[in-house]
Amino acid sequence: MLETCRSSKHQKVTYSGHKRYHGIKFQAVMYPNGMIGHLYGPIEDRRHDAGVLRESGLLEELQDCCVDADGTTYCLYGDPAYPDSRFLLSPFKAARLSNMQTE
Repeated sequence: MLETCRSSKHQKVTYSGHKRYHGIKFQAVMYPNGMIGHLYGPIEDRRHDAGVLRESGLLEELQDCCVDADGTTYCLYGDPAYPDSRFLLSPFKAARLSNMQTE
């Protein structure tokens, strides 16, 4: 999310009532070498991340490129707001670690 100045026109497009400021957001996939392999946006900040994911077509692209010829499946690790799928995993919601796990 990139915070922006309040515009003189079309303020509703960039205003996030949840965060209470104006902004735009991008969705990006970065490779381990630092290169950006997928970029979608800008899109208004008030949109939910799962909706942006759906619009971006990233899940369809992952279906095309994340399965090897031998059937091995690769996946991305994403934001907790994203729904889990075969090609996109996110952290457990409200996960609690035991004392032993934190050590």
